[in-house]
Amino acid sequence: MILLLIIIESNNEEFKKVGPIKENKKMKIITKKYKVFNFDELKEEAKDKAIENLQDINVGIEWFDNDEVYNEMAKNYGLKVVMSEICFDLDRANYCYFETYNHSQKKDYKIGIYIADYKKFVKKAELKWNKKFENSFVIEHKHYGGGAGKNFIDYDLDLKESESEKLESCLESFIDEILKRLKDDYNYLTSEESIIETIKVNDYEFLASGELF
Repeated sequence: MILLLIIIESNNEEFKKVGPIKENKKMKIITKKYKVFNFDELKEEAKDKAIENLQDINVGIEWFDNDEVYNEMAKNYGLKVVMSEICFDLDRANYCYFETYNHSQKKDYKIGIYIADYKKFVKKAELKWNKKFENSFVIEHKHYGGGAGKNFIDYDLDLKESESEKLESCLESFIDEILKRLKDDYNYLTSEESIIETIKVNDYEFLASGELF
């Protein structure tokens, strides 16, 4: 049965609904058959189409959210990071920073980056350890226009200019490493090799055109 909804114009130029009205037709059930192929069975042109259509399959929401991987890098600096609190742009803006306060008032918020081992961080900055450094500075962030931002070190003590420059440089080096790793990971995950691997692992099937079935 098919239901129709008819709209007519009244004398006062307003529209009124009339119906539904039954039409004396039986509902049709149409069954279609499709010939499907695994990736290796596709022609080369269809393979290219399949890869193009699935270009972003490995980089969905929070593809980078792997604290274990990135904290292996952070450990060398005496730092800890929470990747869900990172902000970055791998394109023209080319920035990366971690949120250090809870803008959205999330109940499960964790600070994005912090110093877990002051001695290791100071040593990485090529400074001689002194007890004055212990818990005397923290990592903060500031926003720029267009979503960009930067992490910086906020000090609770007077430092020599050379000391503060080395600590800032150490932090910048770590952020640069994170940004490079993000770019490398993104480039691999969107590569033909990685996309094909995902297709085969998940046994995806396609139409002859290369469209995902």
